[in-house]
Amino acid sequence: MLRGISSDRYINLLKKLPFRSIDMNQTEIERSTILIVDDTPESIDVLVEALERVGFRLIVAQCADEVFERISNVRPDIILLDILMPGTDGFGVCRRLKADEDTKDIPVLFMTALSDTSDKVRGFELGAADYITKPFQHEEVLARIKAHLTIRKLQQELNDALVRRTKRQMEELRRNIITSLPHEFYTPLNGIFGFANIIVETHDSMSKESIVEYVRFIYESAERLHRTIQNYLTYAEIEIIASNPEQMKKCQDGTMSNPKAQIEYIAKENAARAKRMSDLVIESGAAPVFTIPISESYFHKLMQELIENAFKFSEAGTKVHIRTAIQDDMFRIYISDKGRGMNAEQIAEVGAYMQFERRIYEQQGTGLGLIIAKRIAEIHKGRLTVESGGKNHGVRYIVEFPVNFQDYEDDGIIKV
Repeated sequence: MLRGISSDRYINLLKKLPFRSIDMNQTEIERSTILIVDDTPESIDVLVEALERVGFRLIVAQCADEVFERISNVRPDIILLDILMPGTDGFGVCRRLKADEDTKDIPVLFMTALSDTSDKVRGFELGAADYITKPFQHEEVLARIKAHLTIRKLQQELNDALVRRTKRQMEELRRNIITSLPHEFYTPLNGIFGFANIIVETHDSMSKESIVEYVRFIYESAERLHRTIQNYLTYAEIEIIASNPEQMKKCQDGTMSNPKAQIEYIAKENAARAKRMSDLVIESGAAPVFTIPISESYFHKLMQELIENAFKFSEAGTKVHIRTAIQDDMFRIYISDKGRGMNAEQIAEVGAYMQFERRIYEQQGTGLGLIIAKRIAEIHKGRLTVESGGKNHGVRYIVEFPVNFQDYEDDGIIKV
C-alpha cells in the first residue's frame, strides 16, 4: 500500500505500476460509483465538482446513519470517508464497514486535515486503504481513487479466477472419486469373494499348494482394501485437525527423536517387500541429538507413503536414494527415484484422488498417498516439496521439519 508520501511522488509511482494503467478508460469510470461521506457542504461540493466532471457516479452521505442507508440501496465501489463528523466519527463507520461481510472489501479512503501519525495508523489498523489530505488536490484525489479502483478490479478478477479454478478442481475431484472409489473398493472385494468361492466349492479337488495360493490372493486383496479404507480415514482425520486450531496445536506439541532410525527401518522394509534391497541407498551423517514436532505414528505414515511411491513407480535395478541432513535448523529428508517422473502441471495438481496416466500405467490406490504426506507435513510445521525433471526423469521428495536441539550433560541429564 502506498501511504504517507507526497502527492507528486505518489502519482509518479502509480504510473510505473506493473499492472494495468491507472488511466481507467471512460467506460470503467462511468461504471464506478463513489460514496462521499462528509458533514461539510464545502468539501462535498469540491469533490462532487471534480469527480462528476471526470464521469464517476456519485452518492453523498453527511453522517453515519446516511452511509448505511445509501449502501443498502446502492453498493459503492469506493468510499471517501471524513474522519471528524458529529456522532459516530469516520473511525466508527470504518470499523462497522469492515465488520460486515457484505462491505468489508470496499476500499475506504479517509479524508482528513489531521497530520497526527497516530490517527493515520489507527485508520490503517481499522482496514482503511489510504488517506486523502485536506485541502484537496484534484490530481492527487483522482490518482488515488483510480489506483484503488484498479487494485480492487484486479482483486475481483483474481478472485473470479480462483473461483473458476476451484470449480474445475472440485469437478476433477468429483470425477476422480466417482472413477476411483468403485474400482478401489470393488476390485479387492471381487478378489476376496471370487477366490473364497472357488475354495468353498472346489476345495475337495484342489491341491494344498493351490489353496495356499488362493488364500494368499485373498489376503492381498483384503490388505489392499484395508489400506484404502485407512487412507480415507486418515485423510478425513487430517482435514478435521487442520480446521481446528486446538487440535493443530496439540499435534504440533508432539515430538519424536531419532527420526533417522525410523526412516532407515521403513526404507529397508519397503525395499525388502519390493525385493529390491540392492537398489536402496541411504546416506545419513552424524548429527546432534534433536527432536521434530511430529508424533511417531504420523511420521511413519508420511515416510511410508513417500518411500513406497519411490519403489512402486521406479523399475527394479534403478536406485532409490534417501539422504538426511540438518540445514538452517531444519531436518531435511531427500527421497529420490529414477522412475516415470512427473511434469510441472502434475506436480502443481497433486491432490486427493488424483492419479496420473492411470490408463497407461497399472496403478493401485486412490492417489491419496501424496496429499496425505503433504498434509501431515503441513499440520506439523513442516513442508513437502515434489521435484521432477519430467517424464521418465524420476521424482525427488523433500520433507523438512524444524528441529529442536538437545544438549546432553556428562551425567546423562537432558538440558533443553
